[in-house]
Amino acid sequence: MNDSNSTLYFRALAAFGLWLGFYMLALGIIAAMIALTWMQFAIGRVHPYLIFISATIVFFIVAAIIPRPDRFVAPGLRLSPDEHPE
Repeated sequence: MNDSNSTLYFRALAAFGLWLGFYMLALGIIAAMIALTWMQFAIGRVHPYLIFISATIVFFIVAAIIPRPDRFVAPGLRLSPDEHPE
């Protein structure tokens, strides 16, 4: 590989690593919050405030990492070839 191809390769590798790290961090935080809630019930010392905070954090992280559809709205008026020939 020449220099420009290797630079592109390492940039692509870095982008993939950052993408993977972002999702692994998000899933790790979600797992930790669920484990915290589960441990409260297992031990028998349930704190409603911690359950509320954990559920809120999990909800917002899940809402942030799920991709939303990108809807395209065509700008301007709709033109048809019959009404506007050239």
